[in-house]
Amino acid sequence: MLVDMKISGASRKVLAQANRNGFFYVLDRANGKLLAANPYVKVNWADRDRHGHRQAGGVRGDEEACATVNDVEIWPSVLGGKNWTPMSWNPTTGLAYANTLNMSWPYQIAKQELQAAASGTSASNYARRHDAEERAARLPVRRSTR
Repeated sequence: MLVDMKISGASRKVLAQANRNGFFYVLDRANGKLLAANPYVKVNWADRDRHGHRQAGGVRGDEEACATVNDVEIWPSVLGGKNWTPMSWNPTTGLAYANTLNMSWPYQIAKQELQAAASGTSASNYARRHDAEERAARLPVRRSTR
């Protein structure tokens, strides 16, 4: 939303967005500077820095939460913290209104199992075609005598 809001007593023209990632962003419309990035739903994929402050560059990923090899529940869900319906702004109260989706989604690290391609599958057919093309490329070229 493009809104005029008071920040530290001064009126500023800003862009405000409740992002699907669970953070509400406020940027200066004149220069694009990030003014705020705060969670508006439960968020556990990103965190504040070690001193409890938001980093100047905005949101950073929580390395500990992302580095786990166990199943994990991520907030907000794949649907996002907000989706579909537009937001609204009340200039009298200075409040933004949005329908939110405050739910999680379970994630699981994919366990990769490699096995030989069974005969007749597309993988084995590709290998056969590839081998045939390679053999054909090594054959001597015969020219027609007609």
